[in-house]
Amino acid sequence: MQERNKKLKNRVLKAREDLSNLDVKKPVDEFSVIYPEYIKGADSKEKIKAKTRLRNLFYCKTFDEDFTRKIELFVKQIKN
Repeated sequence: MQERNKKLKNRVLKAREDLSNLDVKKPVDEFSVIYPEYIKGADSKEKIKAKTRLRNLFYCKTFDEDFTRKIELFVKQIKN
């Protein structure tokens, strides 16, 4: 795994741990309410693909710098 991906993975894992400590029951669903661009699609197949991509990002199967920044901001919003 590339060094960049390791750093992104660690940041996402830290955010997930923080969400767990804050007792957020369905963090993926709550995240998608604040950032709906991750689940948008013209038809049901596109929405399913978008939701799968979001889950893959959330559970560190794929990596994206923009997602990582947004999930960290999401955690800050939940804390405040």
